[in-house]
Amino acid sequence: MLARCRAEEPEVKIRLFQMPLSEQMKGLRSDLYDAGFAQTAEVGVGIIAEPVWTDPLVVAVPARHPLLTHKRVPLESLMQFSLVLCCPEICEGSTQQIERVLRTVGIEPPGR
Repeated sequence: MLARCRAEEPEVKIRLFQMPLSEQMKGLRSDLYDAGFAQTAEVGVGIIAEPVWTDPLVVAVPARHPLLTHKRVPLESLMQFSLVLCCPEICEGSTQQIERVLRTVGIEPPGR
């Protein structure tokens, strides 16, 4: 997408920044930014969110971990183990999506 934009409109400057979702939303609402990428559909009034790609949720576990007996790990089984998740301030959109999925089983992971 960036290469196409640069080829079609070489005089338009494109700059990328990484920031928390809340800062991105403020920048979009105040016309500081024209567009943004985020892992959330919950953007509020005045902003349009459209999915541009999807990735499945994956679990990384060490070799010989008990969860490796599953081809697809059931969430109920996953919740039996301590989890390392995204930093909520840096990966706000991802954190919201993951927590929403984990809440569907109604079980708190150990150590929370």
